Amino acid sequence: MSLSEICANIITKKQDNSDLFDKDIIEFAMAPWGLGLGCTPDVPPLYPVQKFILKVYYGLSLDNSANRDIIVRDKFNEVEQYRFNEHEYMHYLFNEGRINRLYDETPSPNIVLVCGRRSGKTTVTSSIIAYEAYKLLNKYSPQEYYGIMPEQDIRITCVSTSKDTASELFNMVTGHIERSEFFRKFRNKATAQWLYLRTQRDIDKYGLKGRTSLSIRVAPCSAKGLRGSNNMIVVLDEMAFFFADEKNTNSNRDKNDRAIYKAVTPSVAKFKRADGTPDGKVICISSPGSKSGKFFEEFERSFEEDNELLMVQAPTWEVDPGISTQYLKNKYRENPISYKSEFGASFSDRLFGWIEDPVIVRQNVIKGLKYKDRSMLRVPHFMGIDVGLKNDGSSISIGHWVSELVGGARVDKIELDLSEVRYAELEGKDWFVPDEIAEWIASYTEKFYIARGLLDQYYGMSMVPLLHSKGHRQFEYRQFTDQLNSSVYQVLLSDLISTTIRMPEGELRTVVGEKDCDSDLIKELLTLQAEQKSKYLVKVSAPDRKGEHDDLSDSFGRMVFLAHEYKNKSPIGSSSSVASAVGLVRAARMIRRSEMVKASLNRPSAGSRYGSGGSRMPLMGGHFR
Repeated sequence: MSLSEICANIITKKQDNSDLFDKDIIEFAMAPWGLGLGCTPDVPPLYPVQKFILKVYYGLSLDNSANRDIIVRDKFNEVEQYRFNEHEYMHYLFNEGRINRLYDETPSPNIVLVCGRRSGKTTVTSSIIAYEAYKLLNKYSPQEYYGIMPEQDIRITCVSTSKDTASELFNMVTGHIERSEFFRKFRNKATAQWLYLRTQRDIDKYGLKGRTSLSIRVAPCSAKGLRGSNNMIVVLDEMAFFFADEKNTNSNRDKNDRAIYKAVTPSVAKFKRADGTPDGKVICISSPGSKSGKFFEEFERSFEEDNELLMVQAPTWEVDPGISTQYLKNKYRENPISYKSEFGASFSDRLFGWIEDPVIVRQNVIKGLKYKDRSMLRVPHFMGIDVGLKNDGSSISIGHWVSELVGGARVDKIELDLSEVRYAELEGKDWFVPDEIAEWIASYTEKFYIARGLLDQYYGMSMVPLLHSKGHRQFEYRQFTDQLNSSVYQVLLSDLISTTIRMPEGELRTVVGEKDCDSDLIKELLTLQAEQKSKYLVKVSAPDRKGEHDDLSDSFGRMVFLAHEYKNKSPIGSSSSVASAVGLVRAARMIRRSEMVKASLNRPSAGSRYGSGGSRMPLMGGHFR
């Protein structure tokens, strides 16, 4: 007779015998009759750190043997640094400040789990939910055990930032329960948002297809819809990012993390064991964001004395030792700023240095490459422009695509030709007039083959018409919102990290006895500060100190951004940039004839080469052929 059948026979008796046959969560998760994790090739086992988290949460003894299967590697999961058993790992976390107390085999009702993305924290949470459902069903009538009315439902509620995120957790929970032999006679078929379960009392009273009194649900992220339920467990998934990108107004008070926490957590209070020990659970789980919000408050509260919280903090590569090194490196290149929080599980300050290591910028400096005041190359050049008429400077950056031989393969890079800035005060003026700056910008169209130029809307609305009146219609302006500015600097940072920019070196000088050849642009880039506005939004600007500027950096970023758009044939983030291949082909066929003459006039033909060895040549944009 299987364990599930034995359990069912015992449960049929109208008394609570759960203490006789409740297995611990590790046995339940790994047993074939339970979740069966690791029992078959298609169901992976728990990772060592996942197992550690579950043991600490439920007060199980930690392994202190020679089995050191917890491996700690560097931030790219590449270089092994330490090996621990569970007991040693607990001390390591405590010394690092990543667990809030030394383990004493005392279970905790509530947990704050701070883990990086793609770390498998959903597996941990879904295992807890399935285990708590198992324990409830081991009781003949959970309602009677907890002293609530028999007709009242007991719920397990999963709250998340979006429908997709909540569905990921819900689908894993339903997968566990539908796969497990134990739940066979108790479960109903799951819907998109609900999974209903029958207790043995429900079966005896209403039959195998009758009324249910246990449920697992996905809840909308709104305080109004979360009040009043009897929640045995509340899971706040990705809690650090509840409505992170929405404005909370007086008319929208239920849409913020504190309101949701306040609305849902009291519902677990009535669930206590016979000895008065709390049995309801609040699971706050997320990759961290900035040092603000309710999730960070709970993280901070976990270090206070006499609290009921367990806090565990672990980066992605520590929880999931099999995650790809290349995947992590790619994510780092995409956005090093958010990498520390999203994958490294570290809360970020609102303000921090945009460049964490000067090498990121300096590795793009080409020895011997100098700034140009003009170029005879008839290849598309791009001009980024930041206009300031009084307090700020007016800056321009010009660059073009080149193809460089790297390791026997051609790599496309952006070469910076010119970076200049003007300040009215330094020229003995109170301010610049628009005509003067427009004339200055236009003068570079005679020195470089400018295919496109970009200004911000603030001054561009007056400047661009002046440039168009002079016949320079390749210039445009855009509204540089926080989102667009964030995208510009993200593209720039990604190029700097991947060394796909060629930057000239500055004039050699000696500073405090040390030689320095950083250009003014490089010096400015290294002083920039970043502010984490939301999960994916970063504001980059000069420090709020006298004498600090970001004019050169803004024009440089816009030039790089414009060059990528030109190469990709559409604005980054626009609908056309994500159009289907079929749509692009059809559009190209429709405009090809009408644009042929214009293209031949505005875009040079291929064939020009540098005369110095031929290892580097301008990128001609073959998509125009």
